[in-house]
Formats: sequence, C-alpha cells, structure tokens
Amino acid sequence: MPLYHPDSFLYLQFLQQLLTTVAAEPMAISQAIDQVSTKNASSIDLAQLRSTLGSIKINAALEHSYKQGHNPAARLQHLHHWFDGFKTLKFIHHLRDHCLGSISFRHWQDHSSDYKIQPTKAMVDLQQRIKALV
Repeated sequence: MPLYHPDSFLYLQFLQQLLTTVAAEPMAISQAIDQVSTKNASSIDLAQLRSTLGSIKINAALEHSYKQGHNPAARLQHLHHWFDGFKTLKFIHHLRDHCLGSISFRHWQDHSSDYKIQPTKAMVDLQQRIKALV
C-alpha cells in the first residue's frame, strides 16, 4: 500500500506558517512565502509550493478572508476553515502527483531516518511494533 511522501508534512507545516503570516498582516501570498522562507531554513521547493497553492486557489481564499475578517484572529479562523480535510488532501495529492510521489510502507520502514521530517514517538513505536511482528 503506497504512503504519502513524508516530506508532504514539511509542506503542510510551511503552509500553516504561511496562513498565520497572511492572517496577521494582509499581503500577497508570494510576499508571505518570501517572508516565511527567510525566517526558516526550509528545504522545500518553493516553486512547487507556489504551484500547489495555485491548484487549491489560495488567492481567492485570501481575498475572501481579507474582506470578511476584520482582525488577524478572524482571518486565521476563516483560513483554517477554508483549509479543511478536502483541501488538505488536494494539497497533498498535488504534491504527490507533481513532485514527491508516493513511497511503499517497506521503504518508509527502511529509510524513515533519511527524511527531513523527524519521526514522532508514535511513529517510532509503530515501526518497532511492526518490526517485532515481521
């Protein structure tokens, strides 16, 4: 069974920082990407991020949140509601289809330490339980 590439979660983490940034101070998404990437030494592909954000129509969501949200908290709440489970899947699937691909469970098991995102304790525990079964 294929798994989403672990680096998908780096993109999601970066997106959450973007949403917080644009909610705090209205700005173009490209400006926010530059601002967030300057603060964080992220190793994601920014061109691919821009393409993925375009595929989920983030600019329309930003325009709406700026019109409806009269303060940063209201804008952030709007953006979190907009970026629901369906949008999350669209975001991850765009990354999978255009740059990251999928990985097999066995590959994840054998190479999890090679990925940029650090495994959580729950992930490590799961790997150990599975290895004990094999």
